[in-house]
This record gives sequence, structure tokens and C-alpha cells, in this order.
Amino acid sequence: MMLRKISKTVLLLIVFSFTFLLMACKDDGAIPHDTHIVSEEWQFSTDEHWHPCIVTGCKVVFDKGKHIYEEGSNVCSVCGYVKGTVPPKPDSDTNIDPNPDVDPNARVLDLLSSNFKMTINTLNASEDSDLEIYRVGNDFMSVRQITVEGYGTQILADYYKYYAGPKTWTHYNVVSGDAKWSEKETNLSEDDVLYDSNLGLKFIVNYPEKPDNLESVVNEGAKEDIYVGNKKYECTIYTTPDNQCRYHLCIIAGLQHALKINHYGTVLTVTEYKIGEVSFPTFNGEIPALP
Repeated sequence: MMLRKISKTVLLLIVFSFTFLLMACKDDGAIPHDTHIVSEEWQFSTDEHWHPCIVTGCKVVFDKGKHIYEEGSNVCSVCGYVKGTVPPKPDSDTNIDPNPDVDPNARVLDLLSSNFKMTINTLNASEDSDLEIYRVGNDFMSVRQITVEGYGTQILADYYKYYAGPKTWTHYNVVSGDAKWSEKETNLSEDDVLYDSNLGLKFIVNYPEKPDNLESVVNEGAKEDIYVGNKKYECTIYTTPDNQCRYHLCIIAGLQHALKINHYGTVLTVTEYKIGEVSFPTFNGEIPALP
């Protein structure tokens, strides 16, 4: 019983802190949209550069920062602006209606149409463990194996079973040694599932926006390549002013992913992301069959 309490507390404290929320644009005169479509092209003034949202009428910008000049150069190393020249006026035609082929109001779980497995490693002074997240059909599972010195290793699993009729999920929980799965919550919506602290789908966020639950995070043009298996992803780094929290964000299949988070010394890194032929794990009798 003591081990179960320790394990569940560790799981909740580590995973719960990393919740991302979708942003909404409410500019006057803009076509209504729940998420921004961000241009890949830089716009700039004589002092700053930024990426604009290209939805008609939207004035929200991203990645805004001062020009950066390397020693001996008059060209900004981020956006290419040449110091002393007159910046071109933004082309009004670059503002577009939301692409009908990429619905900006699409639900995240609709876009996550494939089965997948994602493994997130947690590393700090007291822990080195992996959280595995699975999607099979519309069902989800998270599995964490935690070893506590003096108590041994336990499996903690959360299973979210989808019911097509009401289009809701039921959350079940089990710890190794339990005789059956416990029903925790019923009639969960998509948002309930996506942002559940036990599941960890919050590492996948719709469309390229910084995490708005951390209003102080900024991007100063820093980027870093993150390898997941043998695949390389270019990530944009967002940091807090004290540099104690760093978020490596990238786009995979049209969705924003947090591939690495450093939060006051606790580092969470996506170490595996398999899409396609994925099934739920089996546990050789350590936990009962799925409900």
C-alpha cells in the first residue's frame, strides 16, 4: 500500500505540471478562428522581426524579437534583414482565409488519426523513468513503471475506453497487484482526455503556437535539433526569463509536439514516437486484462 501511494504521487507530481492549452484569436475584423496559421516567412521592421498569422484580419504575431547581427555583419542572422535598408511593406495578399484542406478548428484527436506509441523519459536527481502513451483505435493507455528503492518496481496504467454511442471515454486505472481495473471517471470529453494529467497527451498540441499557460515564455530565435530514434526534428526553443523552463517545440504531421521540456531541473524528453502498427502492451499477469 505504501508503494502504491508513493508511485501514484510521483506520477501525478511529475506529469501534471506540463499542461498546454490551445490559444484563440479574437482580433476585430478577423475571420473567426480558434487557432492561428503562422507564416513561415519573416516580416520585419528596422528593429524587429516576427512571423505573422496569415488568417485574414488577424494581427497576432509570433517569435517577435530584435534583429541579431553577428560581428562584422550588417545582415540579421535570424530573418535576413539588411541593416539600414527600408523594409518592404507586408503584402496584403499574404493574408489568406483558413486553408480548407487544413481545418484550423479541427480537433486534435481527429488529426491524431493513426495508432501510435510515444515514450517520454523523465530524468531528475531522484528519478529516471519512462511514461509510455498508446493509441489503438479511439482507445488510449498510459503506462509507467516506477522503481522506488526499498519497495521494488510497480506498473501504473491508465486506460481510456471509447464508447461510440455517446462519443465519450471512461477512465480506468490499475496498479500491479490489483485484482481488477478501477473505474475512475465516466463520460469524459475529448478535452478531458487530451489534457488528463495521467495520460500525457498534452505533449501534442494543435498548430504552431507557444504554450499559453506560460505567458512569460519567449522565443529569441533559438532552435535546436532533437533526435527521436533516427529521425531529426528542428525545434523552436521557448524559455522563461529566468531560463529555468525550456520548451522544445516542433511540428509533426501538422501538429505541434513538445519533444523536450526542462522544468527546474526535471527533464522530460520524447525518446520514441512510433506511428502505424501499434497495439497495447501485455503484462504477463502483472495486471489484469483490459476491461
